[in-house]
Amino acid sequence: MGLFKAKDKNRINGGFISDTIIGLTLNLIGQTKDQAVQFLGNADFYENVTKEGALSLTTMLKNKCVLGISLEKGIVFKVNIWLNHKPSKEDVENLHLFYATHEDEYYYIITHNESTGKYVIAFESRLY
Repeated sequence: MGLFKAKDKNRINGGFISDTIIGLTLNLIGQTKDQAVQFLGNADFYENVTKEGALSLTTMLKNKCVLGISLEKGIVFKVNIWLNHKPSKEDVENLHLFYATHEDEYYYIITHNESTGKYVIAFESRLY
């Protein structure tokens, strides 16, 4: 690669994916399904209901990352994004900073799924 930095394929509209999940976390957790769908606009969602009755909504973002929203008892309690590639150093730092200032409200999750090869970033409510 030499002098050229690899393109961050997790970016969306030129911004960091961490900014996207932070914004979605702040705007969606604690909302109803209808409020979440209205906030996200024209997204095409795939709905899945677990045998326990929890609902998840997933949709593809513009950058081909996948957004997942988990609801329990009709309220959003978790927002996750399956990434195209390993999160950038800047994204990880941004996520840690957000978590450090909101750790009483959210659990912070960053994992690598070996079977799919995808990285997942998520925030889950401690309150709902």
